Amino acid sequence: MKYLPCIRLNRPIADDNNTITTPVIDATSYYPFGLIMVGISSKAAGKLENKFKFNKGSELQHQEFSDGSGLELYDTHFRQFDFQLGRWYQLDPKPNYYESLYGSMRNNPILNNDLLGDTVIIKNGIASGDNVTVHLEPIVDRGKMSKGTQAIILHRTEGGNADGAISAWKEEKGAAGAHVIVDKDGKIKQVVNFDNKANQVGKTKDPSFPNNSNSVGVEVVGRYNEKSKNWEPLTPQQVTSTAELVNGIMKAYGLSQKNIYEHDIISWKTNGEGTIVRNAIQVKLDNPNTNKQ
Repeated sequence: MKYLPCIRLNRPIADDNNTITTPVIDATSYYPFGLIMVGISSKAAGKLENKFKFNKGSELQHQEFSDGSGLELYDTHFRQFDFQLGRWYQLDPKPNYYESLYGSMRNNPILNNDLLGDTVIIKNGIASGDNVTVHLEPIVDRGKMSKGTQAIILHRTEGGNADGAISAWKEEKGAAGAHVIVDKDGKIKQVVNFDNKANQVGKTKDPSFPNNSNSVGVEVVGRYNEKSKNWEPLTPQQVTSTAELVNGIMKAYGLSQKNIYEHDIISWKTNGEGTIVRNAIQVKLDNPNTNKQ
């Protein structure tokens, strides 16, 4: 196992001889889940202590009581993390239903962070999270976006599961597809980098609407009933995972809910295709009071 050293320097200080020094206020080594290895750590800086060194700045609740004791937990927005066990103390507020609700960082804290205790993280166009699988498909990928990611398009894939939809995209050799698809069990499968294009929009009703060159497509598996003209509801797992994914994309690309579009609204698609997705996830989106399009 690799040990990760962490050294934090204070701001430079000038002494009486006008010599600039930079005191070390924290020098620790810890294994990836965050437990400090006291035997090879240093307290040379006296009482100064850095409590923001793991999970990209989660605060360590440590020795905060008057008797010198403390909670010994990392604190995130939604729950608290026990770094001695590598597990959360509270249930996952956005469960994926197929892994432990107390598991953390998908048991791989070197690659994954969970800044809020609930999130899908997007980095360099690739998603990571407890319920994310990435298998990029060159046939579906249509090359780099010319305008950058400026919008999110919500779709519904008529079919039984994500693998079937992806196979159909591959057979069409790039004629259609999306960046990511959410299966009925809430599992997220990414097939195209979010910085690249996929043929997911088609012809729009107005040229001002987003297109393949500036938007990412999020597909959600579901059946359409030709007789009743209705889409089946999203499963609870799909609602949670889709909202989590859309929140991650918005955060990664500096978007807001005004940048989310329903496919059936901007293009000539089956009525309700994207609208049913938007309505289902709306209450779980960041800043839920933001007006929709």
